Amino acid sequence: MGGRPAAVMLTTGLSSACGGPFFSVSGLAAAVDRSGLCDAAVVGTYSHTAAWPQDRCRWNRTDLVAIPGKGLRSTTAIASAAEEMIDSGLCRGRRRLVHVSGLWDAASLAGSLLQNRGVPCVISPRGMLEPWSLQHKAWKKRLAMFLWQRRLLASSGLLHATASSELASIRNLGLRTPVCVIPNGIDFPPDAVAMRADESSARTAGRPKTAVFLSRIHPKKGLPLLLRAWAAVRPPNWSLQIAGIAEDKAHEADVRQMVRALDLDAVSLVGERSGDAKWEFLRSADLFVLPSYSENFGIVVAEAMACGLPAISTTGTPWQALRDEAMGWWVEPTADGLATALAEACLQSDLERHRRGERARVYAHRHFGWDEIGRRMARCYHWALGLGPPTEDIVFA
Repeated sequence: MGGRPAAVMLTTGLSSACGGPFFSVSGLAAAVDRSGLCDAAVVGTYSHTAAWPQDRCRWNRTDLVAIPGKGLRSTTAIASAAEEMIDSGLCRGRRRLVHVSGLWDAASLAGSLLQNRGVPCVISPRGMLEPWSLQHKAWKKRLAMFLWQRRLLASSGLLHATASSELASIRNLGLRTPVCVIPNGIDFPPDAVAMRADESSARTAGRPKTAVFLSRIHPKKGLPLLLRAWAAVRPPNWSLQIAGIAEDKAHEADVRQMVRALDLDAVSLVGERSGDAKWEFLRSADLFVLPSYSENFGIVVAEAMACGLPAISTTGTPWQALRDEAMGWWVEPTADGLATALAEACLQSDLERHRRGERARVYAHRHFGWDEIGRRMARCYHWALGLGPPTEDIVFA
């Protein structure tokens, strides 16, 4: 491992059921390692014991400490494991920092304990400072903010935002800490680069069309808005498939009841789609929709784009490029806004949807490759450790 500096990444998102952090943190750790500029280690918790043997394969690394999740009671175990990694590296003359992913949880509380030791700290809020997120279970977050979270945010050396909209949310809270703005990367389906236009067009010719949603089944994701929009449009010869883990069982029951109440025969909840099944699910669709109230990034939008899908998302997400680059639609998170986008998307010709999807595929490959993102983050780590100059990704005002 030589004398390279290292980042010890703390997360409560080792389980796939946690959604975005499972992909973003694991992908970033691997990409930082590949950069040759810095090494990465991961300390975190997993919440689904039965699925952990399969989820563990995603974290294909020896420098991983995986702890069964017990909420904030996991804090001491996370901090102790990270502290041991830090001390081991320092004894060998290596510089180390902590990179916390997420807020309000055991990983961020462990980060605050380590910061008390003077360990440099980078924090990725992962959308948890967005207005919708702050209002969801607000009293718990106000308490955490009072007890440790604001102090950790204000005294960290560097914050990480995945989009300019997340940077704005950070500044709106009065935080003046330097922020690096670097998007998440994505894994690409193995044949995504080789997909030809005639193959993409052939998948839509002469058959019923399918719009898909793929994310957690959670109130933040805006599924009731999408169902009301679908009921208003009822596009002929189209179906809507909703895929994802039901993180909130009560909300899933509400969604199913709404499908029945609105008499949406063309809408179905199809369960989780992961691995190869996820890529097949996306590649066989004609349109992707993520109607979230709030996202700091929304990895699945980029994944759908990589599969050549035009996409609909909302202004609660950072996907303005969908509209600006004619790759899809970026609308207000309302039933009316989504209905307008659905009506336009479903009435377009197969050729026009394909053109939008092809622009999306090219854009995804240009902007979301993990290797370049790993190099950019590693250079920011160097700056945070005082080992290099500030990079163009770091915003000071």
